[in-house]
Amino acid sequence: MVEEEEEEEEERKRRKQLTKYILTHS
Repeated sequence: MVEEEEEEEEERKRRKQLTKYILTHS
């Protein structure tokens, strides 16, 4: 259960970084 939550948070952080990267390198 805890592992799943951690994975979700990692994915969220990665998506946020990806969005930031795209917005900065547009």
